[in-house]
Amino acid sequence: MFHVVFVLLSLTLLGMGWLLVQFVHPLVARILPKTLTFMLGAGLAMLGAFSGFMEAYYFRNAEGVFGAFVMIMIGNWFMLATSANARGTWRDEQLLKRIFFMIGVTFVAISIAMYIPHHHAVAIVNLLLMTGGLLLTTTYFRQLDGGR
Repeated sequence: MFHVVFVLLSLTLLGMGWLLVQFVHPLVARILPKTLTFMLGAGLAMLGAFSGFMEAYYFRNAEGVFGAFVMIMIGNWFMLATSANARGTWRDEQLLKRIFFMIGVTFVAISIAMYIPHHHAVAIVNLLLMTGGLLLTTTYFRQLDGGR
């Protein structure tokens, strides 16, 4: 039952993060300093991902993993809050869908790492995560390329 609750909480957190990013008021983008806010968000997201993998693989602590998921979502909100003026455009929608798909894949990879005891299998999961991110970004750049 714990595993079902963990998955449902992770999905709820991902959905709430999506809604928080979608409904950021454009005034927030005008108030927050762009570079500082983005750097703060990137730092929080990277620290959350690192601590999530540490909690999952080394400590096998689901509460710590969920805390890392919250940190990732807070970091992503800070990174994406400065682009609130672009909400509603086609490019922004595509970018947000791809970002949240990758966050979901990262959540899955961290959650799988919690249950795999062998470090080679965790390395394969991480390689699949990076390969998925590479494929996702290359198809996105092909769509933006236009007619070159």
